[in-house]
Amino acid sequence: MKVAFSAFFQDQKAGEYPVHYYRICINPTGRVVNRRAREIIENAQSLGITTLAGVRVQTLYFLRGDLTSADLDLLCTTLLVDPVIETVTWNPVEETDTLSLTRQTEDWVVEVGLHPGVTDAVAGQIVDTAGALGVQGIQAATGQRYELSGELAEDDVRNMARRLLCNETIQHYYLGQMTPAFPSTAQASDRAERISLSSAPRAIRSSRPRMSRGWRPRAPTP
Repeated sequence: MKVAFSAFFQDQKAGEYPVHYYRICINPTGRVVNRRAREIIENAQSLGITTLAGVRVQTLYFLRGDLTSADLDLLCTTLLVDPVIETVTWNPVEETDTLSLTRQTEDWVVEVGLHPGVTDAVAGQIVDTAGALGVQGIQAATGQRYELSGELAEDDVRNMARRLLCNETIQHYYLGQMTPAFPSTAQASDRAERISLSSAPRAIRSSRPRMSRGWRPRAPTP
């Protein structure tokens, strides 16, 4: 499977450029009936928004680290995309890039990502499995992209974003391209603090380590 990416970086090492992070977009093919898109249209009608004509849902991954084109191709084809029902594109984002909220097409674009500090379990699994493939020292984040077509006012788009596309308790929406929230690097400290479990919330006291539900990275092929 050939992974598409920016022509400017073709046949070059990705790490040779001042790249801040890499943006990977997973697109479902026409073989998949997107139930999520159909649900959004139906729920928009319940909000009184009857001009939403179509929805295209895409999955976003963001990777940061010293990566080459070969590394990105490996991670995309091995972990992130099912070539039978999906296609993938990636492009580098430089630290100096500015994200414009101006609409580039007739469709509205809403992207949704986690607030900084919220645990991204899928991103953690990507990092762990990438390490098993020999791609070390990276950070990852995830998101969703929604392309909304129809005669829509900005107020309608924001209403759908808040009520249908994201959970504002843990997520933030953007009109246009999002900025991923990579995990912060913890600073080492020799200071110890004692916490009484008797005063901790019950959910913390009774919690046990467990695997997150949902997405699972595919096992590396020998």
